[in-house]
Amino acid sequence: MKVKKPRKKKSNESNNSGIVISTLPTSLVQSDLLSSSLSSRVTKSQSYLSIGLNDKRTCKECHMSYLKNSTADSRVHNIYHQRIVNGREWSLSWGEIISTLSPNELIVKINSKKPAETKATLEILETVNQDLNAPDDNKFWLSDQDKGSVYVYIKNKTAIGIVSVEKIQNGRWFSIDDGKIVNDKSFNVMGGINRIFVVKSQRRNGIALSLLQHVQRFLIYGITIPKHQLAWSQPSFSGGKLASSFNGTKHKSGKILVPVYK
Repeated sequence: MKVKKPRKKKSNESNNSGIVISTLPTSLVQSDLLSSSLSSRVTKSQSYLSIGLNDKRTCKECHMSYLKNSTADSRVHNIYHQRIVNGREWSLSWGEIISTLSPNELIVKINSKKPAETKATLEILETVNQDLNAPDDNKFWLSDQDKGSVYVYIKNKTAIGIVSVEKIQNGRWFSIDDGKIVNDKSFNVMGGINRIFVVKSQRRNGIALSLLQHVQRFLIYGITIPKHQLAWSQPSFSGGKLASSFNGTKHKSGKILVPVYK
């Protein structure tokens, strides 16, 4: 039986990802290209059948699947891998410093009216959504900062942690053990953790806890929010563990409950 040879590309056809990125993006144009490339990961998976499963590789650290023989795929993977594992390069002119933790570590609040820092923050949040397989529902802070804020943890001029938090009023109890809302009766809360993320190389260093403590202190001026009045949105497995340790409470049934919001 004859095996049909794959059709050769013409010189003006695109590669598998549709984009060639030559270096780690530092300009807005390169950032737009990266966003387009990362968002095309599902589309790229369709090409595995025609090229061959032996060309497919899944990174053990960042879990991104790509075609090892595709220069474009490899470059997109390298950028994504860097952001998930080690973090994104960060200019010290971006963000309002709210806390200096050490000479090389600080936490900043993002100003959505400043294009450069907003662009960088959106890139990080997009990468977080990709990693968590989460919907793109964390842009509430762009139109009105009274709706919430974003804080970024910087170490050695690299963004290694981020938290986006909404100003909300109603929460419900969620069972970590069952993965269900305990009842539909709401109670008062003051903030909702929309996303929280720390790069893989910096986990278990107290960075997520530090971000949460700064949310308590800085989300609402003049008020330190009690732990139980910070709710969580769609906690993942790892997010559920963080929520349990931060403000989980033990129900009389023995199950661990955390406040969540819709």
